[in-house]
Amino acid sequence: MSKGEKILFCVLNWGLGHATRSEPLIRRLLSEGKEVHLASDGNALLYLRERFPDLVFYEYPSYNIRYARSGTGTLLKLALQMLPALRTREREQRLTEELCRQQRFTHVYSDGRFGAFSRRSPSVYITHQLCPQAGNSFFDSLAARMHARIMNRFSEVWVPDYAEEERSLAGALSRPNPYLRVPVRYIGPLSRLDKVQAEPFVYDAMAVLSGPEPQRSLLEEKLLKQMAALPQYDFCLLRGVKGLPLLHPANVYLYGMAGPGELQKAAARSALIICRCGYSGIMDLHAMGISKAVLLPTPGQGEQLYLGRYLQGKQGWQVVQQDELDLETLLRGLSAGD
Repeated sequence: MSKGEKILFCVLNWGLGHATRSEPLIRRLLSEGKEVHLASDGNALLYLRERFPDLVFYEYPSYNIRYARSGTGTLLKLALQMLPALRTREREQRLTEELCRQQRFTHVYSDGRFGAFSRRSPSVYITHQLCPQAGNSFFDSLAARMHARIMNRFSEVWVPDYAEEERSLAGALSRPNPYLRVPVRYIGPLSRLDKVQAEPFVYDAMAVLSGPEPQRSLLEEKLLKQMAALPQYDFCLLRGVKGLPLLHPANVYLYGMAGPGELQKAAARSALIICRCGYSGIMDLHAMGISKAVLLPTPGQGEQLYLGRYLQGKQGWQVVQQDELDLETLLRGLSAGD
């Protein structure tokens, strides 16, 4: 890669995970003297603007993926959103091609955006899901074929995981896809965070919210209700969206969107971390060296349900289903373990 590269870096807005894990890659490219322009939408775009205020930004079309209030409903709702998502991908591809023509980008990087590639410039697709897990062998094979068709439109695929199966954080998700025809490069886990140093605990638990609505808000409501009923404990809640509610329990310290320094400091001062079972959050826990964590798969989200099964008990992490979440029981168990 030459110093004179001009890069269009496109990031999927699916919670903040794609934006936060792209941050170290973007900083690496900038440190190597590359010119980087960023493209995204929604909260991911807001986050990237805060982290890289001096860069050029483009607003991309939104996929507007939403979940249902139940796991079964989410599967149906995702299926109904497939056709609009394909139309968004087509608009995204036309916009990427036009930007490459106008701005003469030498390379395109896409973290999770299916249509962010160009026929004019080498294009890299970043994903930990070479083989999406649908729940049975027939649908797993079908999902692998469908995702390979998307990935084969790019010049190369980068996987943020370890190449060695025994070290893998993503399990079967990141293992080789037999239908891929383009080169695959394992680049290791990505995180904007570093290993935390032990500090005196200020919070009994810190919860990190992420992902599409309405499940993000449903979990926030559940957590705040339980936190308010436990005034003997102190909590930290990272909402993952802009702004703070006017009213919240006195024993809860709130963040809207936390930068890496704030998040890392809060994590170091928390006896327990509670977060979604999304892959970016898992990479963050791994980078910080945190073992006392509870992972909550998003209901109906196949990737997170698989990761929950795969990661149960690994690195000391505990996996709990959202409808079974009981903060008091978790905190009592933590005290008993100490």
